[in-house]
Amino acid sequence: MRSALVKGSNGVSPLGHNTLLLNPDQRALLHQRKHTQRHQFNYLTIIQRKAMSDHELERLRRRRLAQLGKRFLTKEREKKEEGNKQDVLKRVFVGRAWEVFNATQAQYPEIAEKLRNILVQLASSGKITHVCGQELYYLLRKMGLRVRLKTTIRIKEHGKLKSLSEKLREKNLSSRD
Repeated sequence: MRSALVKGSNGVSPLGHNTLLLNPDQRALLHQRKHTQRHQFNYLTIIQRKAMSDHELERLRRRRLAQLGKRFLTKEREKKEEGNKQDVLKRVFVGRAWEVFNATQAQYPEIAEKLRNILVQLASSGKITHVCGQELYYLLRKMGLRVRLKTTIRIKEHGKLKSLSEKLREKNLSSRD
């Protein structure tokens, strides 16, 4: 009969058996017992979880609902603040200021957010009453920001507005004739 050494702490298996010298049949039986106990433990754990789950599940649901409620209220508060900022800027911006501000927001979003907060603070305190597009553009240039604005050149001819490209096209066609 052949014997084998099975790992265990100080020669004792988790089941309390001496594992220093076991034959193959004994090892198979020990292996089967280990797996049976492991599965029984898993089933017991699942049953215990189910028994405790009703109470704990209700507690977890309440906690999750409270978290969602807080998150919802925070988002609502942020939307209100954002709406208030927009209202203040609507009162302050004149002319092409929105065009300049939106271009700034598209090109420099972080700086535009800081600028919005500063403008809202100044307008709320009454230090500024209105800002036109030229003033905002000049301020941004002084800050070192080159905000690119969409520029179109139109020519009024015979009461009709024409773009520069249309005017040049007409000129080229008339010069060919």
